[in-house]
Amino acid sequence: MEEYFEMQFIFYMVMVGITGLMVGSFLNVCIYRLPRGRSIVAPGSACPECGHPLAWWENIPLLSWAILRGRCRSCKIWITPRYFLVEILSGAAACLLFWEFGGNLVQFIYYYIFFCLLVIVFFIDLEHWIIPDSINLIGVIAGITGGFFIPFGFSKPVPFFFPEGGLSSIGGAVAGYIFFGMIAVTASLLLRQEAMGYGDVKFAALIGAFLGFSIKLPVGFILAFFIGGLFSIPFLLIGKKRSKEPIPFGTFMAIGAFIALMWGEKLFTWYKHLSGGVF
Repeated sequence: MEEYFEMQFIFYMVMVGITGLMVGSFLNVCIYRLPRGRSIVAPGSACPECGHPLAWWENIPLLSWAILRGRCRSCKIWITPRYFLVEILSGAAACLLFWEFGGNLVQFIYYYIFFCLLVIVFFIDLEHWIIPDSINLIGVIAGITGGFFIPFGFSKPVPFFFPEGGLSSIGGAVAGYIFFGMIAVTASLLLRQEAMGYGDVKFAALIGAFLGFSIKLPVGFILAFFIGGLFSIPFLLIGKKRSKEPIPFGTFMAIGAFIALMWGEKLFTWYKHLSGGVF
């Protein structure tokens, strides 16, 4: 019996991974088209350089990129490995989240949607230095709506509906927006120039909606500043970046948010132990 359940779990994990790869293909469409103001539904996928419509076998996650050796079949232009990377990340994250939250299908889907939004923002902000308002708006609505069906650490006798979870999600969105809004205004006044885009402020609300009003939220924000600092300091030291030059901070917020989702409480417990309970 135990072996049966193990095989069943492995089967589900494989199916989740394959589904994640296919979702990754769609995420690539969003990453390319959203900042260019194009529809993510139509027309079908095509080479961005020559417009060659992709055949079905050129759209198979991972395999197509590898078979074509990263080049368009028609014009032979180099295709960015981002397509391959996003599909790998999407499949791997689907398996990781299923392992962590698979006992509750709604919770798994909820946090996988969160991951997808983070990936889209990560790559768009990294390349274009913008975070589309459409993503932030959809994310906040999805985070708060789904929050009413996610326990967020609370237990209720009513199955599948958690008012406290929804309130936690609303609180997290408001807290994220206010906190980053204050940082944006204060830093802009001190530097006498825009120090943080308001796309980042709205993105903080999206992150707060999914992480809820919990310790994971400040952990995610602290990690974002820490990772952003690790990225920026070497470039400042070698003179490749000026101190007032902006960075794609939404990219670092996405990394911090995912780490906080998966290991935020453990990191906080580790820090408390390390610091002897001093905050």
